[in-house]
Amino acid sequence: MKIYLKSLASGCTSSLHEVSQYRSTLTKLNYTVTNRIDEADVIILNTCGFSTDAEENSLNEIDLVAKKYPQKKIIAGGCLLKINPTLFKQHHNKSSFHPEKINEILSELEDPRGNSNVDISSDVQHLHHDDLKLLGVKFKLFYFTQKYFYSFIKKTHLSNAYLDHYFKSIAINKDSVIIVAARGCLGHCTYCAIKKSRGTLQSTPWEIIKPQIQKAILNNKTDIILRAEDLGAWGQDIKSNICFLLKNILTHFPQVTITIPFFEPSWIITFKHELIPLLANPQFICFYTPLHSASSKVLNKMGRSYSSTEVIKIIRHIKKINPTLILKTNILHSFPTEDRKDFIESLKLAWSFDFTLPILFTPRPGTLAFNFPTSITPTERKIRHILASLFLWPLNLMKLITNYGLYAFRK
Repeated sequence: MKIYLKSLASGCTSSLHEVSQYRSTLTKLNYTVTNRIDEADVIILNTCGFSTDAEENSLNEIDLVAKKYPQKKIIAGGCLLKINPTLFKQHHNKSSFHPEKINEILSELEDPRGNSNVDISSDVQHLHHDDLKLLGVKFKLFYFTQKYFYSFIKKTHLSNAYLDHYFKSIAINKDSVIIVAARGCLGHCTYCAIKKSRGTLQSTPWEIIKPQIQKAILNNKTDIILRAEDLGAWGQDIKSNICFLLKNILTHFPQVTITIPFFEPSWIITFKHELIPLLANPQFICFYTPLHSASSKVLNKMGRSYSSTEVIKIIRHIKKINPTLILKTNILHSFPTEDRKDFIESLKLAWSFDFTLPILFTPRPGTLAFNFPTSITPTERKIRHILASLFLWPLNLMKLITNYGLYAFRK
């Protein structure tokens, strides 16, 4: 039996990593995994339900695959099945699976091992190259640029710490080692459906993380990504905290670089006295914290308990003591109660970061914000998103060019 796998969550490291884990587990169970959908007997699709657009993309692809290959068995599942099960089943009411539930996939394959405790393969540390080939144009453009940059570095024996960190900070690549530090979160955000999919916090103990990093080093891989829905919450469920984890990594593995792809702002404030000296270490090359908004009114409505002003002060201090650390954030705009002044003030947050992603709020079923009244018209939502994109993407490029100059190529 030949199986084809694909992540429908464009740009989601967690989804791509899961597909790589499915691939490894199924191969170990003597299934043949192919990168050609036309020759597959079974097609496995991993969906996304983060936003309305992501949801529509997933459902459209399921429909297209089902129409093109009506004789093939299609097993669709992932986040969307838990976030919006009603709509999911309107498009695919046959074989399905929940996130990371390899047993459910095996059961749909009529494999008796689906009734036993088969765990998703935990030894997979990289995204599979076949999955990366299926990504969109912007990711392929990044790979081309990255390849050219490192080829130039190799030939000239020159280096640029900022650009090096910038390329490595993009979690979707084939070289970085992904360590699953935690799953789920402790947040109570009124708009977020991810918790419905990933559940509450489950931290991976240091005793498990340590040998995984040791394995990566033995394979000559030293660029580490600590995957988590909220790394800042790490340890809260096992009577520990994130500073303990980061200190241990720095102490035991001085040769690694560390990318933190998601760290809630509230934990920055909670642990600021311990966290700031840690992030001063040049081993940290990327830190992503989703500020979302500059407005306390909007943040409170979002269910997020922090002051963006206080977070910005800490972020600027961290950047001052570790200037080649790539700082990233996002702006979640057009949230109910956000007025035009809030929108403009939120865009200004981008000046303190190296990269800022504009995200248009879309109400997700099952969340409190789904029923929040709003005075923002659909037309204004579109205009705001266009304005945010026209401001933030050129600013991101300007930041890249400016910092490239500050940390010019040097031997």
